[in-house]
Amino acid sequence: MIKTSPSLNEITTLIASQLDRELDDPFKRSLGLRVDFWRATLVSRSLDKHQQQRAFFRQTLWVPMQPDKGIDCNVAFPVCPVARSKYKIPTPMRIGNTLFDYVGTVDGAAPFRISAPGTSMYVSAGKYSKNATFYEYTNGYIYVTSNSKLPMIRVDYVADDPMQVMEMNCKNGTDCDYWIQPYPCTYDIIQMIIQYIIQVDYNRQNVPNIPEIEINPLVPRNKNEP
Repeated sequence: MIKTSPSLNEITTLIASQLDRELDDPFKRSLGLRVDFWRATLVSRSLDKHQQQRAFFRQTLWVPMQPDKGIDCNVAFPVCPVARSKYKIPTPMRIGNTLFDYVGTVDGAAPFRISAPGTSMYVSAGKYSKNATFYEYTNGYIYVTSNSKLPMIRVDYVADDPMQVMEMNCKNGTDCDYWIQPYPCTYDIIQMIIQYIIQVDYNRQNVPNIPEIEINPLVPRNKNEP
């Protein structure tokens, strides 16, 4: 039987048990934020060195779309009909030059091509690109320029906050309850997260039943830093 990653509930319960607060549910929920912060730091550090390992942390987000008229076309027609994501997309992790691994149709078979904001209408008019579907990522939203009635798209990527992706999928009727779903992280990173929270955040040096991992000076990344 293939093991899945533990859920955030299981991870925080393990941490809370080492802090004698295993039955404190509000405390475990607050620990979930610490888990996310440390994951962002450790995954970013790992992927900076090994971009090919993105697949271990990638999530699939199902994004409902709605008609919009928010993209400039040209001076004669100041706006063009497009499809815009109904919600803002949870922020991609800042790693290299890759924002999204896939943006396209829900079956994963037809990827769209990214374009710089305000250029979709021009690049799609080219001889070799006129049949392609383009999208723009602007102010946290995804805009698809060729089909204003597009009902939903699929986005695969590494999110800065994985719980936001899981929560959004819950709104779409899938993957609920996200608190007990497998947490998108590898076992080695999860082990390090547990160690850092217990030993660095709470200054508990003796952690029973958890293999020792050398702790190097490190602080969790602030998600709002430039």
